[in-house]
Amino acid sequence: MFGLLAKNEVFNKRNQEYQELVIQIDYTMILCANEELPDSIHYKYSQISNFNKWINNSFNELNAYIKKQENYLKKFCSDNLNSLLNYYKNEI
Repeated sequence: MFGLLAKNEVFNKRNQEYQELVIQIDYTMILCANEELPDSIHYKYSQISNFNKWINNSFNELNAYIKKQENYLKKFCSDNLNSLLNYYKNEI
């Protein structure tokens, strides 16, 4: 039973990291377009644990962070997240 709980915790943590990365990619693309982050995104994602840490970062800081994550995530992420990262690389 303990082994399943530990695996579930690891899965939940990785899932939360992926969700945060998707939001960071969205936000970085908004910054790249010189637009402001809509209040709806602030409201929707403000409960994400690290949201307040990176929401005030510049485009360059977020872009560097996302690029650093690409190598780490390649062996763990889904095809959808891989597709999003490839789209991001092509657009930015």
